[in-house]
Amino acid sequence: MCALMFTTAHGGAEGGARFPAVPAPVTQPAQETSLDGLGLTSQTVRGTAASLAVAFPAPATDLAASGSYLRVFFGHSAEAADASTLRLLVNDVALVTVPLSVSTADGSVFVVAVPTNALHVDRPNLVEFLFAFVSAGSASPDAFFGRIGAQT
Repeated sequence: MCALMFTTAHGGAEGGARFPAVPAPVTQPAQETSLDGLGLTSQTVRGTAASLAVAFPAPATDLAASGSYLRVFFGHSAEAADASTLRLLVNDVALVTVPLSVSTADGSVFVVAVPTNALHVDRPNLVEFLFAFVSAGSASPDAFFGRIGAQT
């Protein structure tokens, strides 16, 4: 996923300290995986009920206690009425439904926490992006598109 946090412990102090050594804070480096990192460009889907599913690799190590997150960069056709949505699932667990509007059409971003129980640590994780478009006028179903950015 976009920011899978993994914990590794580092600590200690430089030699020769006069006072008892105070351990350095535990670091929590992030493992980020994006569409771009998977070799994919931005993905565009078309139609009034358009979807995209991407399998992200399993994490390389244990998940961090601080949590896992998915950062989604997206855009869509300006013909989408205010009742249009982008729904996000990870391994069939619904995470969020984001309303679409004229203000999100040219591009927007959001971050959502991914519950630990929604993630597989031993196999790929399936992330689904489900666009549901409602027409604001007489637009043809072919006029609707959703785009997930490569930074996702």
